[in-house]
Amino acid sequence: MRRAGWAAVVAGIAIGAGLAIGRPQRVTAAAPEAPPRSESEIRSLDIEFYERRVAEDSFSAADRSRLASLYLQRARETGHYPDYERAAVLAGGSLQLRVSHNEETYVLLSSALLAQHAFAEALAVARRLHASDTSNAGHTALLAEVELEVGDYASAARHFSAVASEADKPSVAARLARWYELTGRMEKARAILRQSAARLASSRDVPREQFAWFHYRLGELLLRSGQLVPATPRFNGPSPRCLRTTVRSAASRALPAHDVTGARLSSTARRPSPCSSTRLR
Repeated sequence: MRRAGWAAVVAGIAIGAGLAIGRPQRVTAAAPEAPPRSESEIRSLDIEFYERRVAEDSFSAADRSRLASLYLQRARETGHYPDYERAAVLAGGSLQLRVSHNEETYVLLSSALLAQHAFAEALAVARRLHASDTSNAGHTALLAEVELEVGDYASAARHFSAVASEADKPSVAARLARWYELTGRMEKARAILRQSAARLASSRDVPREQFAWFHYRLGELLLRSGQLVPATPRFNGPSPRCLRTTVRSAASRALPAHDVTGARLSSTARRPSPCSSTRLR
């Protein structure tokens, strides 16, 4: 009797286990992962964040400088002109709050003014920055670029010559390449752009629009020399704005090299290309 009772218990356990094993398990579907945000979406969120900080703190030079940088970057990618104006106002406000240890904001302000064709104001800013540290190659190249825009070619040539050996720095290379282009030294200009593009390709810290600038400019110079086949891939860069620029439109605006020695650049030669405002700070 006792043995029969144990048999019944064992049988009941076996049946219960079988039912548990046979019962289908409830599966909870995993929530779909949100797609990764694009660079422009991240930048928009950053702009909103720093706009709040600037509104809450009227004495933060750093926040104003950071927001100016974000506006300038967005303007370069989208061509939205009011963002250049916002960048200039914020950079100027940052410098009013703090001049020392704020060199980068001088560069931001000068770049934003250049984009607005406020050349005289940009020159004054670039001169103040250069005077603060005449040994800084980036500051010297920026001053040379602005001097080129206002037609002071002798001073621009002197300052560009002073930084010719610093072409490994992107901010210097971008400006040197344009100088070489406008003075008819096209091979040197292409070499600098090609080397810079290759160097930046291995860096993870470079914004896509800055990397794209070198590809676009190299493509332009190749087109101007009639090298259509090697030029075409250069326009398929990572910048959204550059992607929308076709080889045909670039070719239609292609111009011969201009000699600026003792001559005035034509307004056409000085007009920036769709992506040429993507200068490196």
